[in-house]
Amino acid sequence: MQFEEYDPQRDAQRFDDALDQGRGTAHPTPLPTFELRPYPFQVEILDKLRAERERHARHRNLVVAATGTGKTLIAAFDYRRQGRSPLPSSVQAAPSRIR
Repeated sequence: MQFEEYDPQRDAQRFDDALDQGRGTAHPTPLPTFELRPYPFQVEILDKLRAERERHARHRNLVVAATGTGKTLIAAFDYRRQGRSPLPSSVQAAPSRIR
């Protein structure tokens, strides 16, 4: 790291930007947006979860599926589907194997 002479006339804005970045108040780089949609087999699982809640009043459900099938995404889609549910919502994702 080299020493740079500070000239307020020339470097004030650069200095303020560096301080903002250090504080985490700098304008973040915009991230690309995209929309995720469930696969048909995930929609089937989501429909079954909804049926358990609406028809049987079962609000504690466990999804068991193979590795890589998108269980975390299923939980996110389910959470989004519930919207402003009258019951408090929580999602817990646990590893399928504990070593």
